[in-house]
Amino acid sequence: MPVAGAVTGAAVRRVLARLVGRRGAPRRWRSANGAEFIREVLQQWLPEAGAEALPVASASPWENGFIESFPRRFRDEFWERAAFESVADAHAKGKWFQREYNTIRPRRALDYKTPKEFSDECDRGLHGQPPQDGNG
Repeated sequence: MPVAGAVTGAAVRRVLARLVGRRGAPRRWRSANGAEFIREVLQQWLPEAGAEALPVASASPWENGFIESFPRRFRDEFWERAAFESVADAHAKGKWFQREYNTIRPRRALDYKTPKEFSDECDRGLHGQPPQDGNG
């Protein structure tokens, strides 16, 4: 997702559509109850894409603990440690953080691979994903 003051359901749907086009639709999609995830456009689109929408129950963030922890990590590791001179500076620094987070830092949950390494393995047909034919 791009750095933005707000994220709309339509913007989330566009990102998900790119992912579904690349990897196929998941059977189920667990999401938080933020406004961008409960918009009618997204709730209607998920079944059309072949995924069952499974929103987290209200006031139950433990149902989606890993994802619920990301905003805290992002705030602690990025927003509270960086100074921004302008919106453009925030965009540039956000891109740097995204690259570092996805390509340099391995995750225990991904068998100590970076998200990029894990994604590349998925593209090669590992982890239960069909191999990509190079058009995705």
